[in-house]
Amino acid sequence: MKGKVLAILISATWLSACGTGIRGGHYQEGSYQVNNYEQRLNTIDCKDSDDWYLDGYRVGKSFYDERDELLAYRVNFCEQKYRRPVDDSLTSFWFDGFAKGTQD
Repeated sequence: MKGKVLAILISATWLSACGTGIRGGHYQEGSYQVNNYEQRLNTIDCKDSDDWYLDGYRVGKSFYDERDELLAYRVNFCEQKYRRPVDDSLTSFWFDGFAKGTQD
């Protein structure tokens, strides 16, 4: 158990050193501030519909008030990363997950 906790702490430290959300107008992998007291790790897989659904679910479950900002962050991150608009089907998966997260 202590080994797992240590591995998580090392991973979190390494990820936070890689970047912190938006820096100089560029979206980076790492972590980003959700609100005044919470951060989220940026583990976005821009092309995976399941990842979009699960992110929407998590936002619906825990970050309802920040939904617009978190979806905008995700869309902008993916559009910058691949230099093209995000497919509407992916945002649809996000909204499906969000709706389910608000129910559970």
